[in-house]
Amino acid sequence: MAVLRVFVSLAGVAGLLVGVPSVAHAATGYNRCPPARMCLFSGLNGTGGIAYFQCCSADLRQQGMDNVSKSEWNRTGQVFSLWTGYSYGGSCSASYPNPQGGNLASQWRNVFSSLRVESPVC
Repeated sequence: MAVLRVFVSLAGVAGLLVGVPSVAHAATGYNRCPPARMCLFSGLNGTGGIAYFQCCSADLRQQGMDNVSKSEWNRTGQVFSLWTGYSYGGSCSASYPNPQGGNLASQWRNVFSSLRVESPVC
């Protein structure tokens, strides 16, 4: 009889554990961007591939982000310049620190090949 009580007690505990929701969730969208980083996303609204930076990349091919960026989030305290050419050449657009991510303007999607912290801004 004692064995049966232990079995019933363990079954009751197992039933309680099954109903506990998981509190760990993988970050999605813009929330994948780590604090204090400049993030580029290959999809709109922070979707697709992601690359994040502290200072610069003269060639975004190294991060798989050459001419594919559609959205960004600058979580740093610095202005970044995004360039259409490698090694900071071509046309330039500035990315200012922002409390949330956003889509790049349509004329700036799929055109960036390098980026760096900039002072003064391009």
